[in-house]
Amino acid sequence: MDGVVPALIGVGCVLLVALLVVGIVYSIRQERRRMEAIRAWAYAHRWRIVERPQAAWVSRMPGRNRRGVSLALVGVEQGHQVSVAEYKYTTTSSSTNASGHSTPPRRRTTTS
Repeated sequence: MDGVVPALIGVGCVLLVALLVVGIVYSIRQERRRMEAIRAWAYAHRWRIVERPQAAWVSRMPGRNRRGVSLALVGVEQGHQVSVAEYKYTTTSSSTNASGHSTPPRRRTTTS
């Protein structure tokens, strides 16, 4: 009976690690599928993909995150040069409760 509890804890840890690995693999595959779909669309429309572009307009975006632009699609639409980018930033907010004590900060990541 003494060895049952440690064995169950060990099995639980192994299952947790296995679940974590499965989640990571699934996430990576989903991101690859998403990028393949973006690449296919860009190729079909004769646009190009620029990964981690240096964009001056980031300073005018919420969060002003210089590293927030992960990719941009650049092309011509009806004779006009067009750029579409994926931008991500994180905000932190805190507040006070009814008795005036501050609550723990909350973080939220936004992707546009």
